[in-house]
Amino acid sequence: MQHIDNIDPNTIDNDPRIIIKFEEYLEDIQRSWFLYLLKDGDHLIWASKGTTSARNGNPPKLLGGNILEFPIKGLPWFITTLEQRFFKTEAEGGLPKGKFAHEEFVDGEHLCVSRMFGEPGYGFRNYSRQDHVITTYKNPQQTDFSDELLFKKGLFDELKKIALKIEGGDL
Repeated sequence: MQHIDNIDPNTIDNDPRIIIKFEEYLEDIQRSWFLYLLKDGDHLIWASKGTTSARNGNPPKLLGGNILEFPIKGLPWFITTLEQRFFKTEAEGGLPKGKFAHEEFVDGEHLCVSRMFGEPGYGFRNYSRQDHVITTYKNPQQTDFSDELLFKKGLFDELKKIALKIEGGDL
């Protein structure tokens, strides 16, 4: 399995591997969070950059790095899983009633998509890769996409375009 180093949030904007940079403005804290999709060989990296709030007289701190690394074919799989498993009813071939996750091995890595509750959205996990931040116990890499980010703010359409390029051999 290809090793991928954690990306430095201080230098990510100049990384030549960037495919897309997506800004999510978080109204409640009046701050932007920058999300990146990078291509590294046969893998994609979902990374982020944002700042903490200033506290106790300390300035905001830059945070970020790799959130999720997965085989390049995992992006078309993610899109297809949402469209075919989650957006359809059981009668249409979607997930059975009461099931909220779907997982498969894609190019040797164990990927999973699950429906999130609370703030509606979808979780995307790679059980084959250890989280870069929580390393004291086995914790898979995971990112959560809110429905608002995916559909209202347009990230799903951007990811679909990239997935089509991958499937067409153009990426």
